[in-house]
Amino acid sequence: MPKSVTKLDLTKIPFGRSHNGIMIYEENNSDGESYKPGLYLSMRIQGGDFRRKGLVDLDPIVNGESVSYTYEATPDALVMKCAEGTVKVVIDTERTMRISGQGVGIRLYTKIPFLTMELATMLPGGLADLNLMSINQDGGRFLFKALKGEVTVDSVFNVLLNGPEDAKVEFLPDENGEFEIATYLMNPDEWGYIDYLPIDEAAAAVKANFDEFAKAYPEAAEEWTELCELCTYVIWMHRSGKNDREIIPTVKGDLIYTGTYKNGWANIYEQPIHAMAMSDTAAAVKLLCDTYKHMANGMLPASVSTFKTHYQASPATVGAAVLEILEKGIDAEAAKELYGAMTENYGWWKSSHSFAAGRFSYNHRDEVALEGVSINACEFPVETPDLYAYMALYAEAIAKLSAIVGDGKADEWAAEQKAIVEELVKLWDGESFLCRAAVSGKTYKTNSVLAYIPVVLGDRLPAEIIEKLVADLGDENKFLSDRGFRSESKESALYDAAVEGRGAVVAWIQQLLISGLAKCGANDLVKKAGLAYLGYVKEVGARDVLSADGEQPCRRPGNYINSIACAAVIYIAGKLNG
Repeated sequence: MPKSVTKLDLTKIPFGRSHNGIMIYEENNSDGESYKPGLYLSMRIQGGDFRRKGLVDLDPIVNGESVSYTYEATPDALVMKCAEGTVKVVIDTERTMRISGQGVGIRLYTKIPFLTMELATMLPGGLADLNLMSINQDGGRFLFKALKGEVTVDSVFNVLLNGPEDAKVEFLPDENGEFEIATYLMNPDEWGYIDYLPIDEAAAAVKANFDEFAKAYPEAAEEWTELCELCTYVIWMHRSGKNDREIIPTVKGDLIYTGTYKNGWANIYEQPIHAMAMSDTAAAVKLLCDTYKHMANGMLPASVSTFKTHYQASPATVGAAVLEILEKGIDAEAAKELYGAMTENYGWWKSSHSFAAGRFSYNHRDEVALEGVSINACEFPVETPDLYAYMALYAEAIAKLSAIVGDGKADEWAAEQKAIVEELVKLWDGESFLCRAAVSGKTYKTNSVLAYIPVVLGDRLPAEIIEKLVADLGDENKFLSDRGFRSESKESALYDAAVEGRGAVVAWIQQLLISGLAKCGANDLVKKAGLAYLGYVKEVGARDVLSADGEQPCRRPGNYINSIACAAVIYIAGKLNG
């Protein structure tokens, strides 16, 4: 992956940093809101898409008055340019940010909601505390320390309002016209200060961190290079990890969060999708091993965040990722670590999601991980084609790891994989895969694209089944749109082009289908669908869900692109590049 990134459009992509929840984006009210246009400081939080809590207006000032500015942003620095001077922002470490200025100061303004615990105040030691956590922990907390110049806070308790007035935190230049501020996410007097690099050196260190991360991804053709660079930045910005300041950390290893707004958490089934997009097998294996650190009694959670671990089943996509990793080669120690974790989790699936020997089911609708999917109309627990495909790849990956580990069980796991494929084939009615109620045995015909996920099995399926799956996926009256594969056949009575599981183009589904079609040798369809998807993403941004036709629903500023869609873009561009 190239090591340069074009300037960031902060109306679409926030300025941020790996392992740090701070972000800055530009409000332009394109989604119908009425915020003052300009740059805003914010914090990644769960559910933030619904509230816009904790936004802090960044406003350059001279002699207490606002001045107009332009900005340029790259992964390493955000520079605000005024006629009177400049302001530079660098998110230099995992829990700090630096702001410096020459010729101007800067004001941070935010509204303090009535009857909340939010406040702005000066603490001992010259720390300005902007605490927007409220009772829901939904706004973040920032503490500012002046390294040059001074920090002032204007927010007094108003007796008539029975609460604090709106907060104004100002960073003012010294006699040389300069200021520099260190911003913390926790009180440095309690946890100790860091050794500050000069801000330009700090920016260079951030760039080096990003460049090193980008090496994990494959090259793309020139047509998609800029798009893939931006997608790599978004994934890098969404990385989060264990916080060594937490007594009992919920995040126990490096994971990739889904989004910076509504989805302020890491979905576990998405981590293997991210691993598939990496060309660096060591990085991919580490991501998977860090994912398994969250397993308890054999069960992986559905999602993890700094607030909680949500234990619920979700699609077991890891087998697909591990098989691609094994094609590139891994060392024996990595194989051993993966093997132990995967066998434990596979055993959990057999004990908790199997109503008969060799059969697997989703027990609840939320486990399908595709919102609004038509399969939800089936009787639950339900056996589905996609789950059988995932579990077959899971067993095959374990078989191959067993052979590397040398524990003598590879043949047993290979037989397990074969039996799962045979059970899946029993769901084939000659035209498509059916779903089957685990208890009653009733079968259901479905027009969902999840019935076509078995294409990831490639030649493990009979040739006539592969031929029909490929034909339907390539049919423009069914699944293939000029924006990618639909999540529901266009012929379905339930089809809705804008609903995630009933017709819209879903990013991670594109990646799995392209992977499977490549295994089936359907190279023409891989190229046609891949180019259609990448071409439209280049136009509207790498969104997790795209309407299959018509206008795209408006997204709030800074939220046009999310990480799992970026993984799909990089993976598909890599496939098209050979």
